[in-house]
Amino acid sequence: MLKRQIQHAHSSTTSKVWNSIPDGVFNFNMNSEIQKISERLQEISERKDQLSLKIDTGALTTKARRNISPSSSQPNGPMIGRDEDKRKIVELLSKQEHHVVNFDVVAIVGMAGVGKTTLAGQVLNDMVATQTFQPAIWVCVSDDFNLERVTKQILESITSRQCTTEDYNKVQDYLHKELTGKKFLIVLDNVWKTCSYDEWMKLQSPFRDGAQGSKIIVTTRDTDV
Repeated sequence: MLKRQIQHAHSSTTSKVWNSIPDGVFNFNMNSEIQKISERLQEISERKDQLSLKIDTGALTTKARRNISPSSSQPNGPMIGRDEDKRKIVELLSKQEHHVVNFDVVAIVGMAGVGKTTLAGQVLNDMVATQTFQPAIWVCVSDDFNLERVTKQILESITSRQCTTEDYNKVQDYLHKELTGKKFLIVLDNVWKTCSYDEWMKLQSPFRDGAQGSKIIVTTRDTDV
C-alpha cells in the first residue's frame, strides 16, 4: 500500500535498485541501469564463498548500533568487485532532474550479506570527499523503525550535537532549518519495518525545502519498504 501511494504521489522522484528477487518487486525509473547493479550484487553474493570474500554489512548487533552515534556505524571497508556498481549509483545521484518534490529516493534492495551497506557507505564517502552534497549523513535505522528516534538521529548527525528536546514538532522544525536551501544526501541504512504512508510523510516533511537534486538512499532487505 505504501509503495502504491508513494508511487502515485512521487512517481517521478524515486528509483529502486533491484536485486534478482522476483516476488512483487517494482521500480520507478531508470530500470536498465538499476537492473545491472542488482545483477552484479547478486553475482558477488553467489561468489563470495568461492572467492573467500567477506562482504561487510556491518558486524554490530542491533543493540550495539543503538548505543553509538549514527555515523560511527558507517562501513569503511574495501569494496571488492563493485566499482562499476558504485559508479552507476553515483551517476543516479548526480542526475539533475527538477520535480515538484526536491529530492529523489534511491533504494538498494537485497538479501542479507549481499553488500548493500558497504556499497551505500562507499558511495557516501565519495560524496563527502567531493562535497557534492552538504550535508551528507548516515543513519542506521535497524529493525526498530521509530519515527522520533530516526528524525532526531538525522538532526544530530547534521549538527554534531545532541538533541535534548522530546518535542517531536520542535525536532522537525530544527531539522527543517538545517536543511532549507541545502543539497543534502541522507543514507537510511538497514531499514526493516515497513513504515506507514503517514510516517513516511512526517519523516520527509523537513526535507521539502532543501535544494533541488537532494537525495535519500535507503538500504533494505525488505521488498515492502
